[in-house]
Amino acid sequence: MTDFFAALAGVPRLPGAACVGRHTLFDPRALDDPDRPDTEARALSLCRSCRALAGCEAWFFGLPPKQRPHGVIAGRVNYPAEAVAHPRGRPRNHHRDDGGCRKAVAS
Repeated sequence: MTDFFAALAGVPRLPGAACVGRHTLFDPRALDDPDRPDTEARALSLCRSCRALAGCEAWFFGLPPKQRPHGVIAGRVNYPAEAVAHPRGRPRNHHRDDGGCRKAVAS
């Protein structure tokens, strides 16, 4: 619980911020949520026209990247790198000398 209050201590006061009372609109969405594009677009529109945007950006970019909140914030969508979908299948290996094909090894 102490960590929670410590985190809140660093949150700036942003009078008139468009996100106040609308956390469900600005909170991060699952990448496979079919409503995510529309929800993020609505939140971004509000955020980018917010009178508290400059203060929010200053606070957001003042945080170390790993401590920045996720979701729509400071006029952008922020998700942790590990949450971003990666293409499925075999990973590409651009540094192989054999043209990317493994050769059968006789035993």
